[in-house]
Amino acid sequence: MGRFRACLSLGLAVAFWGAFTYDPGMDAVSFSSVEFATGHCSGCEREVLTHSDFDSAGAEQRLCVHCDAPIDAEMTKGSALSAYGYDVVEPKASACGTGGCGSGRCGRS
Repeated sequence: MGRFRACLSLGLAVAFWGAFTYDPGMDAVSFSSVEFATGHCSGCEREVLTHSDFDSAGAEQRLCVHCDAPIDAEMTKGSALSAYGYDVVEPKASACGTGGCGSGRCGRS
């Protein structure tokens, strides 16, 4: 099964995998209802998103997406992430009729 991907922004775009498994019935899921692993990072001195990794013993751990410090994570709804400085970034379409051709950036050969 695939993983839901969300693009978030904090001055620069950060892409990371959400904390749930995607199934075909989730096409109508809104970003605000998705949960992400977050926690306080003492190195960054703020609430941060986390990513998953494994320690030397093979146990899963959550790390800060900015500095890789270990984090005691909790699940946070997407709607609350703006309070931590993150936001949704919608990718621009690059198909015909979206302004690329008119701007000299047509991808067709």
